Amino acid sequence: MKKDEVLKKHKEIKIVLVSLLGVSNSGGVERVTYYLKDILESHFNNVKLITRGKISFGKLCNFIWPFLISIRLFFMRNKIVISNSWNCFLYPSDFSIHHGTMKGTRLYSKGSRTSLIISLMEKISAKKALKILAVSENCKEELVNYYKIDSKKIEVLNNFVDEKIFFPARNSLISEQSSSKNIKNINILFSGALIERKGLSKLIEFSDFIENYSSDYCLNLLIASNTKSEYKHFINKNHTQLFSGLDINKMPDFYKRGDILIFPTLYEGFSMSSLEALASGLCLLGTNFAVTKELEEFDFCRLSDFSSPEETALSCIVLYEKFKNSKEEIASRTIQKFGRVVYEKKLLEYVKGALREKGYKNE
Repeated sequence: MKKDEVLKKHKEIKIVLVSLLGVSNSGGVERVTYYLKDILESHFNNVKLITRGKISFGKLCNFIWPFLISIRLFFMRNKIVISNSWNCFLYPSDFSIHHGTMKGTRLYSKGSRTSLIISLMEKISAKKALKILAVSENCKEELVNYYKIDSKKIEVLNNFVDEKIFFPARNSLISEQSSSKNIKNINILFSGALIERKGLSKLIEFSDFIENYSSDYCLNLLIASNTKSEYKHFINKNHTQLFSGLDINKMPDFYKRGDILIFPTLYEGFSMSSLEALASGLCLLGTNFAVTKELEEFDFCRLSDFSSPEETALSCIVLYEKFKNSKEEIASRTIQKFGRVVYEKKLLEYVKGALREKGYKNE
């Protein structure tokens, strides 16, 4: 791709990305940064990633490294800094990406031990940032309500899904029918950490329930997670399968096996797994933190409080029957709103605007 002309006469300008844990395709902040880096490198000559170093400071690591990175940034010249929230909390980043709030996590996740110090660092980073990019409308509201951030400096830039990687099955890897012609097989997926914030107890209840479920439908739960300490709840079951170590190259095939993604999460900023499943043609059944305001317009996304496994099973059956032949349509509508092209256009508008404000203009 052709390099952006904005840097032809100013090659010394740097686009600096700050991500404490670097980039990866494993999920969360690191995956978002992975895509950010890829997009920016295709348009700008000098993109630099700053992460924490190899020295471990034990329990103070999440404070000391953001402090050191902040100091380092003050000594760097000719730069646009795009940080991930509190990762360089003392430096006034040009753009601070907020993936949710620590205070929200504490309020909505029962028993959460999220650090109060990190919450304070997050608030400081939001106050100092020149512009905030919130991943959802809900995240924006939290920043305004919890941290008293001026809404005028917050822009909502939803996460996106790469349609070149995640797309519906092309007549392969689709849900296999049960051996009985009278029973319909529905594959219900979950992707994420097996922790209470993600709805672990609800998943356990549902897994137990479908083990002895009797109807015209055979419900199967497929779980992709690396939280092996919690596998004990799901082993030796006929209708629950566990998948671990699935990277970006293997996750698409996981989604292609499914019909529905369930996400009983207690708190999210804006779920990447939800977007990946939708782009793969799956319906979504989730709490209001999985089915966010941005997704409510889609009739293939249904809200649930997961009050009972019976209700969850019924909701899955209803969604399956309504959209079992609509995977291409689900994927298409998702990409129109959350595809890479849409995200890339908005991101570049923000970055070029910041460059112009600093005197770097298109030549």
